[in-house]
Amino acid sequence: MNDRHMQLRDELKRTTTLTTIEHHKVARMIMQDNAMVSYFLSVPDNDKDEWVRVLLDGTI
Repeated sequence: MNDRHMQLRDELKRTTTLTTIEHHKVARMIMQDNAMVSYFLSVPDNDKDEWVRVLLDGTI
């Protein structure tokens, strides 16, 4: 796991209320695209939970 992936993991844990399964699923989705990793990390903390939830449900 590289530094950006560790940063993503830490951000997901810190800023979202995902279940363990949701956490793994969304991390896999985001890590498939370096641009998406960068974008997620740039989203304001208070918007990250909602952003990952719409990513999981396929609306973005």
